[in-house]
Amino acid sequence: MATHRTSLLLIVVRLAFLEQTQLLHCSHPLPANSGTLHVAAQCPESHAVKLLTVKRSFSFTDVINNEPTAATKTLPSWREGTDCCRWEGIGCDNATGLVTLLDLSNRNLQISRLPSDLFRLASLQYLNLAFNTISSSQLPVPGFESLTQLTYLNLSNCNFVGQVPVSISRLTNLATLDLGYNPLLKLHRLSNILASLSKLKELHLDRVNITATAPECFNALGKHVPLLQILSLNGCGLSGPIVPSLSSLHSLSMLHHNLFTTVEQPLDHVHIGIVDLSFNKLRGTVAFPYDGYMLAYSNNKFSSIPSGSFLRQVKSTYSVDLSNNELSGTIPYADCHSHDALQILDLSGNNLSGLVPPYLLKGCNDLEVLNLRGNRLGGTWPDDMDESCNLKLVDLHGNQMEGRLPRSLARCQYLVALDVGGNHFLDSFPSWLAKLPVLQLLILRHNKFHGPVSIPALGFGDQNNSTTAAGYFSRVRIIDLAGNGFNGDLASDFFKSFESMVWDPNPNGTADYEHTLYASAGRSSYQVAVDVAMKQQYMRVAKVRSDLVVIDLSSNRFSGFIPWSIGGLTSLHVVNLSRNAFAGGIPGELGLLHQLLPRRKQRVVRIPASCQM
Repeated sequence: MATHRTSLLLIVVRLAFLEQTQLLHCSHPLPANSGTLHVAAQCPESHAVKLLTVKRSFSFTDVINNEPTAATKTLPSWREGTDCCRWEGIGCDNATGLVTLLDLSNRNLQISRLPSDLFRLASLQYLNLAFNTISSSQLPVPGFESLTQLTYLNLSNCNFVGQVPVSISRLTNLATLDLGYNPLLKLHRLSNILASLSKLKELHLDRVNITATAPECFNALGKHVPLLQILSLNGCGLSGPIVPSLSSLHSLSMLHHNLFTTVEQPLDHVHIGIVDLSFNKLRGTVAFPYDGYMLAYSNNKFSSIPSGSFLRQVKSTYSVDLSNNELSGTIPYADCHSHDALQILDLSGNNLSGLVPPYLLKGCNDLEVLNLRGNRLGGTWPDDMDESCNLKLVDLHGNQMEGRLPRSLARCQYLVALDVGGNHFLDSFPSWLAKLPVLQLLILRHNKFHGPVSIPALGFGDQNNSTTAAGYFSRVRIIDLAGNGFNGDLASDFFKSFESMVWDPNPNGTADYEHTLYASAGRSSYQVAVDVAMKQQYMRVAKVRSDLVVIDLSSNRFSGFIPWSIGGLTSLHVVNLSRNAFAGGIPGELGLLHQLLPRRKQRVVRIPASCQM
């Protein structure tokens, strides 16, 4: 981060949907009787010779494009005179010893082209060369037709260029084909490639340049691959309407970053587990499948949500992302009950109005992430949450909500991030949030909060509760109170309580924030990103590290002396106290903030001019 002079800190916590749906390859059984242990028959010498020729064609180096890489595995077990069925990455048929499996994926191997001896291993059923470098080589035109027993072929992330050879269509036993993330690879005649692949269940062509319209592509899929269950076409340049035959698909994942415009066929009769249509140009009414469990429709032009379908999604879907569309009107009603499926709901960046439906705050008890940021929602926040609350993240930033923060929010014991900035909340400082044991981000900026920010001893009516100011917000790392009407003196105890802002030379565990929130079902996740802006220039921090620790109390009416205890917060990255009414000088303890962590590139301290010495 570049250093800026006397710049006003503006922090906006944006909650970006990450949906970690790494669509794992469909569980594909390895060839029967394959393996490297307990092999009854040794591999034929001819297979060992061919494999050693393949090995000699590889370049074993730890540098790619003049950049160091992870250590390359040099296949030390591949030695002449030994049983190749026991070599790493090799599987054989137990009865015949014929090589049926070759898996050299993710080894940083470099090769100028696929060696011809590879295609002489006609018994191969499983071939995986993914995440290696084939040096901008074309896929061989003749060759693949010799591997007719292949059921699994993965050549993804290999830097292939040119045309996909028609010879791949001769692999009539293929169940899985992955040519993805070879961005210079072209596929001109998809129908010709698929014509004989009737057994195909899984197809990945991500970032391959498919020179067909969307209807042509989906018509070819519907005609030739009736058993297809998983389809991934991320960033293929496809345009036009989606007109697939979807009755057999289990996952329509990774159709994002194309130019699709409409879904011409309703999906409410289709059983699809994962649907990712984000970053397209889809418009009109959102098309929900019957029982999808992860739906990602962000960054399109959808304008409305069908109320009946939305009710069903609450009951059957773990994660719904409709962020950054053109949705308007009110959030549809849904009769949400305990143990309904919904855990992540992101409707941010739309034009929704009306009230926040009470069922999202009480009723959907398994809901963990609620992001309604950047809409026109108004009214008050219902104060009826109970101990069943599982919310980890609530983002209502940039709406028109008013009234008090609900005191029942203190019952959400798993809350990690709360952002209500940019609303019209009228309330005192929420000291009662100190009861939240894992709260790390508290964003209240630009509301109508008022009064002192005090740290009283906390009893909450319980004589046996010994909680004191020392434990106040002890996990908070980012606190933003800017642009409100807070006033009075700042007590030293207010800063002493922020235990997570003190540098620990012997930290336990990772140095990263725990800002990736995993849904309990383990099927998706949601990551909190932080945007820090100085002089209206934003820097997005997608993976927030522990040295991004921020206090922003600017643009309030605080008075008195700046507490010396700020100097004890040795992990502080940014502190902004500008545009207040502080008196006196800058505490000398603030100088310590420049000494204790020499690994830090900068620290920004914005102090009112009236206090400068």
